[in-house]
Amino acid sequence: MNQTINKVLSIIDKYRFIYQSEKELQNHIEKKLKENNINYSREHRLSDKDIVDFYIDNIAFEVKIKGSANAIYRQLKRYAQKDNVKAVVLITAKSMGLPKEIEGKKSYYYKLR
Repeated sequence: MNQTINKVLSIIDKYRFIYQSEKELQNHIEKKLKENNINYSREHRLSDKDIVDFYIDNIAFEVKIKGSANAIYRQLKRYAQKDNVKAVVLITAKSMGLPKEIEGKKSYYYKLR
């Protein structure tokens, strides 16, 4: 699990993305995942209500450029409650913290440059 997270974040870390919207940032990330032959599902439906931006090896990667920290945390918590999610990763330009675990699942925070 950590290997997947480290690989994805090391790919993202190589770039400084320029974007106007969350979708544009997701498109940039998707392009880099494709270029590096990472198997992923985009806009992956975890439930009727929950769709995560990227789903890789049972890990939910959520991209956020706006929204309150509480709203983002609640969204990650819903994802972590799913049996098919082993960890949650927040990719954001926002300064905020996350606990080491959410609902008993590892959680990771990556701040974009």
